[in-house]
Amino acid sequence: MFPTDVLIEWLDVKFPNWFALVSGCFLGILGVLALSFLVAVFAPDLLAFWMPLLILFAASSGGYTLRQKRPTSKNPSPIVLTLAAGLIVACVGGAVQLGVDHYLFHSRTGLPFMAIYAICGLAGAFLGSFLRSRYEKLLQSSQQA
Repeated sequence: MFPTDVLIEWLDVKFPNWFALVSGCFLGILGVLALSFLVAVFAPDLLAFWMPLLILFAASSGGYTLRQKRPTSKNPSPIVLTLAAGLIVACVGGAVQLGVDHYLFHSRTGLPFMAIYAICGLAGAFLGSFLRSRYEKLLQSSQQA
C-alpha cells in the first residue's frame, strides 16, 4: 500500500466527512477567487464593496456542496463542518482583499471589513447547507407521493 492509501483510509475512519469538507472548501475557494479576480480586473476600487457578496455566494456554493457530499452525519457534526467551510472561504476572500489593497492602493483593509467577510462566509455556508437540506426534503416528499 502506498502512504496515500493509508492516509485516506485513516481519514475515512477518524474523520468520515473529510471529503465533503475538502470538496466544499475547494469549490468555495475557487468561486471566491474567480469572482474576485473578475472584479479586481474590471473595477479594483469596488472590490471592497463587492467582496461580501462574492464571499456570500461562494460560501453558499461551498456549503451546498459540503451538505451534498457528506456520507454520514457522525461526529463532527454538520454545523462544525459548515462553520469551518464558511470561515475558510471568508479567509481566502479576506486575503484577496488584503492583497489588492496592499499592492494596488498601498493601504490596509480594516478589521471591520474582515469581520463582515467572516459573517458573510458563515452566513453563506449555512445558507447553502440549508438550501441543500430543503432540497433533500423536497425530493423525499416527492418520492413518497
